[in-house]
Amino acid sequence: MNQRHLQTIYENEEDRQLARILSTLVWVTWVAYLFAFFTAIYNNDWKLIVATLTGSVFLIASLVLLGRGHLHASNLIVVLSTLGTVTIIATVGQGIRDLAIVAFPIIFIFAGLTLNRALFRLCVGLALAAVCWLVFGEIYGWFVTRPFEGEMANWLYLIGTVIILLLAALAVDLLTTNMRKSLERAWQEIAQRKQAEEEVKSSARRFQALIEHGRDNISLLAADGTLLWENPSPNHILGYAPDQFRGHNIFELMHPDDQAWTRTMYAQVVQSPGNIQEGEFRLLHADSTWRWIECSATNLLTEPSVQAIVLNYRDITERRRAEDALREKEVQYHNLADSDTALIWRSGTDKLCNYFNLPWLKFTGRTLEQEMGNGWTEGVHPDDFDRCLEIYTTAFDKREAFGMDYRLRHVSGEYRWIQDLGTPNYNSSGKFVGYIGHCFDITERKRAENELFQQKNMLDTIIESTSASIFVKDTDGKYIVMNEAGARTLGYSVTDVIGHTDLELLPIETASEIRKMDEDAMASGQTCEQEEIININGKRKVFLAHKTPWRDSSGKIIGIIGVSNDITERKQAEDQLLYKGTHDALTGIYNRAFFEVELARFEHSREYPTSMIIADVDNLKVANDTLGHAVGDELLRSATNILRTVFRESDVLARIGGDEFAVLLPSTDSASAEQMLTRVQERLAKHNAEHADLPPVQLSLGMATAEKNNLTEVFTLADQRMYANKAARKANANHSSAS
Repeated sequence: MNQRHLQTIYENEEDRQLARILSTLVWVTWVAYLFAFFTAIYNNDWKLIVATLTGSVFLIASLVLLGRGHLHASNLIVVLSTLGTVTIIATVGQGIRDLAIVAFPIIFIFAGLTLNRALFRLCVGLALAAVCWLVFGEIYGWFVTRPFEGEMANWLYLIGTVIILLLAALAVDLLTTNMRKSLERAWQEIAQRKQAEEEVKSSARRFQALIEHGRDNISLLAADGTLLWENPSPNHILGYAPDQFRGHNIFELMHPDDQAWTRTMYAQVVQSPGNIQEGEFRLLHADSTWRWIECSATNLLTEPSVQAIVLNYRDITERRRAEDALREKEVQYHNLADSDTALIWRSGTDKLCNYFNLPWLKFTGRTLEQEMGNGWTEGVHPDDFDRCLEIYTTAFDKREAFGMDYRLRHVSGEYRWIQDLGTPNYNSSGKFVGYIGHCFDITERKRAENELFQQKNMLDTIIESTSASIFVKDTDGKYIVMNEAGARTLGYSVTDVIGHTDLELLPIETASEIRKMDEDAMASGQTCEQEEIININGKRKVFLAHKTPWRDSSGKIIGIIGVSNDITERKQAEDQLLYKGTHDALTGIYNRAFFEVELARFEHSREYPTSMIIADVDNLKVANDTLGHAVGDELLRSATNILRTVFRESDVLARIGGDEFAVLLPSTDSASAEQMLTRVQERLAKHNAEHADLPPVQLSLGMATAEKNNLTEVFTLADQRMYANKAARKANANHSSAS
């Protein structure tokens, strides 16, 4: 038994090692049996030959069990069969009684390797009984042992002794190897346990340091809000002495405006174990000021090591002030944006600015005198200054128009992005007199671009992190966007898919069908849900695709956006459920529910005349009661197979009861149905003749034909005729018995 086979059957290495030991034992035992077999042939001892062959058969059974994962059962068979075979050989064979007694301790060793204590004791008891049999049986004359005789006697003793010694050596080697590996595993487990304990201690120390020196505060509250414990932080955010409020209710420090909603939130936390609530509220500081607190409350009342509501909170007063200030600046900005115009500047031939309009001055909050010359550059962001100066002077020297974006300090102190467009300024005579420029506040555009970049990055991340296929196609069916999951589904890389159509990537039949679905979705102008079947690398895959028309700003459809999920396994499960819902589990044919649906459907069909046959398996209950349900089930399967060979694929064959079958025969008159009944009887006789060793399959049959829409009455009539046939056959059988 090779290593790979053992790995597929046994999960852990210990079982695989024991399986290898047991396999080795079987082969060595076969060698010993071979010695006994040839000894028996040499001495013409047929009892010994039968005993060795019987023992070999048991060893084969042991190997089969070993190959199927039954390790302990296999070992038990090896030990018991070896014990029995050796005892029988010693009793009926020649010259090996003493060697057999010596072999018993070796059997004990192998038994102890894999058997549990009870089975090991059983084997030891049987071995001791065998020893007593061999010893006292010879003494009291229960059997007579015979020594080896002839010229080969000494050689046979020698070979037998060598085999016993080899078995003993193998047993000792396997035993020591097993003990050594057990000790190694024990040492490894001890080392791992010590390492885990050290890691737990280290983690506990780190956690304690984090709790004691963290910037956040942690408190434990009772269900009514009483403070039970708080971490000994050196910088308590509320300025109170350690444990000053232990035993007091936390709501004593709560701002009056926050009392109602925080109590409601706290009650929600208390009601649900594991519940987490977050909020921001005000608590009273030691200096009598109100501080904004950001808090997270977790219900660990049912946690044995905590049994409290855990609060994790921090002071966010400064952040709230900054947020309030930022909101105020936003209000100022919106007011300014409502009345803003372009910021205009002008410079002379000396490159120095000599004019700024009022919106510029309002924007910067500076006077004209402060901005004149190079004074305006004081408002340029330091990171943008060198670049702006380089662009300005280079364009100025070449008398070229320029455009640049940079940050300019606003009257609020905020640096805002502006777009500065400068052009050479000429007088009426065409003489260059400097530059004139106008600026626009593009701070929001910059922010929007940054947000757009972040949104695009987020969208790309979402698209690539999902297992669904996400794609965009133009009106010609070319892929414009495709995520990695979608490309993998098609068996290509993203670069191989982009710019190509399904006709270039998939078989023409599949691609044509998908293209038609795309066109239908675009034509409808609405989101469509479609199932697509794609053969990829010879495998049939089913996808559920949601496709939405892609429109431009004018509303014109310029392509399609789709999300496709692999639902192959779901469809397979649905098909399996549908099959189970319409088929009989035992026979594989239709069940009564499906038959009744078909009966109703044929009732209004045009496939008349329609015949119906009712068949009932005779003596099924007797077979179940006397021979067992397995035999009864086999009778039903045999009856099913016989009926299948007679009726057509268009016929509806169903098991409608425990032992009852029904067949709908569309477009079949009574004469044709009678012929089918005859074929059923012929097939029954043939089957029973070919399987004479099995209980015979006997069917009671009834048939009726409907010429119009009266199948329910025909079903009843066929059923009555079946019972009449059953009664007649029973009466004939009784008459035959009496005769």
